[in-house]
Amino acid sequence: MLLPILTFVAISFIIGIYSAGQIGGKVKNYFVAGNIIPFWVLAMSQTGQAIEIGGTFNNAFYTFSGGFWGGNVLATGIGISLILTGFFFAEPLNKMKLLTLPDFYFRRYDKRVELLVSVLCVLSFATLLAANVAGVGILFQFIFGWPPLASVIGISILVMVYTMAGGLFAVTWNDILQIGVTIVGFVAACVYLLSSLEPEVLGKVLQTNFSWQPLYKVEPGVAGPWMTWGTLAALALGDIVALDFMERVFAAKTPRAARTSCLLAGSITILVGITMSFIGAVATHYYAPEVGVKEGPAVILQFAQEHLPQGIAMMVLVGLVGACISTADGVIMSTATVITRNILQKNFPNLIPQQRLLFYSRWMCVPVTLLAIIFAHVKPDPGDLLVLSFDMVFAGCLVPLVLGVYWKKGTANAALYAIIIPSLLRVVLFVTFRTLELAPQHLWGIDTLIPPVVSVIIYVSISLIEQRKPQYQAQAA
Repeated sequence: MLLPILTFVAISFIIGIYSAGQIGGKVKNYFVAGNIIPFWVLAMSQTGQAIEIGGTFNNAFYTFSGGFWGGNVLATGIGISLILTGFFFAEPLNKMKLLTLPDFYFRRYDKRVELLVSVLCVLSFATLLAANVAGVGILFQFIFGWPPLASVIGISILVMVYTMAGGLFAVTWNDILQIGVTIVGFVAACVYLLSSLEPEVLGKVLQTNFSWQPLYKVEPGVAGPWMTWGTLAALALGDIVALDFMERVFAAKTPRAARTSCLLAGSITILVGITMSFIGAVATHYYAPEVGVKEGPAVILQFAQEHLPQGIAMMVLVGLVGACISTADGVIMSTATVITRNILQKNFPNLIPQQRLLFYSRWMCVPVTLLAIIFAHVKPDPGDLLVLSFDMVFAGCLVPLVLGVYWKKGTANAALYAIIIPSLLRVVLFVTFRTLELAPQHLWGIDTLIPPVVSVIIYVSISLIEQRKPQYQAQAA
C-alpha cells in the first residue's frame, strides 16, 4: 500500500503546484478560479468537498456499530445540503459575483454581521479541517503503523503548500483525481460484495442493519431519534453555510452551472454514502460488535484488507485518503481567504492593502493548518468534529442567509442578534446536555434543533419592529 498511496499524494501535490501558473497574480483567480470553472469540473469539485472522512470512513463504522441511520445520516445530510443549495441559493448568490460567503452578509446587512459570521465560519471550518486531517492520521496509523501526529503533520503540510500555490484552481483540479479514485474504489467494493455474498447472507445483513426505528422510536437512556434528526439537520441545513461549497458556487461560469453542479454533486454524495453504509453493514457479518468496540473505526479498514480482493482494497484505502485530502485543501483555502479578506482587511485596511491581499491570503494558510493540526491532536474523532463544525453555523448563521436572500424586510440588527443569541444558546445547551449530562440521553439532539428556531423568532421579530420605526419607513419610501 505504501507505493500507491504515496504516488497518489505526490500526483496531487504536482497538480497543485502546476496550477500556480493559472493564478497570474490575480486575487479573483486565487479565490474563485476566475469564474471560469465549467459545469462538469464544478460538479466533481463539489462532490470532492462533500465526500469526506465523516461521510465515508465514519459512515461505514457508525453503520457497523449503530445500523444504517447511525452512519448514513452523515453523507445523506451533506448531500441534501448541496441539493438545497442548488435549488434555492446557487443562482442568486452566483449572480452577486461574490468572492467569499461573508461578502454576502456585508452587502445584505453590514460590517458587524460580516465580521461575526466570518469568525463563526472560521471556527467551524477549522474544526472540519481538523476532522479530515485526524482521519488521515487514523488511516496511516492502520495502514503503515505510523504515529498519527506525524502523518497529520506531513500530509497537512503537503496539502497546505499546493493549496497556497494554486488556490481554487489547484483544489478544483485535484478534486477530480481524488474523488474519481474514491468513487471507483467504493463502487467496486460494493459490486464485489453484492456478487460474492450468498443471497441469504445478504438478506440477513440488510435485515439486521436497516430499520426505520432510529427515526421515531424513543428509548429512555439511549440516544434516539432526536440525535438522528439533530445530526441530519446540522448537516443538511448547517452545511448550506459552507465556505468551501459556496466558493465553488461563486466560481461557476453561469448561475445555471452553479445550480446544476450542486444538484448533481448532492445526488452523487448520497449514493456514495449508501455504498459506504453497505460496506459497514456487511462488516457486521464478519465481526462481532465487541470487535468494533475494541478496534474502533479501524475495524472497517481491517474488513477492507481481509475481505476484499487486494486491488479493490487498495482502491478503497486510497479513496479514503483522497476523501480526506479533497476536503482538507478546499477548507484550508476558503478559511484562509475569509480570515484575510473579511476579518483582517475589512477591519484593518492599512494592515492588508488590496495589492497585497493575494500574498497574505496564501500565507494565512499556515496558521489555519497549524490550528487544524492542534485540534486534530487534541480531539482525534472525525465524526464528532464533523457534526460539531456545522452545528456552530447552523445555530446562528443559517437564518440570516436564508431570509436575507428571500425576505427583503430583514434588518442588520435583526441579523446581528439572530446570530449572537442562538450561538451563545448553543454553547450553553452543549454544556448542559453533553458535558454536564444534565439532560437525559434520549433527548440529546434537541439541543441542536432549538437554537435555529430561536434565531428565526429573533430575526423576524426585530425586523418587523424596526420596520415600524420612522427612519426605516423613510428609507423604504
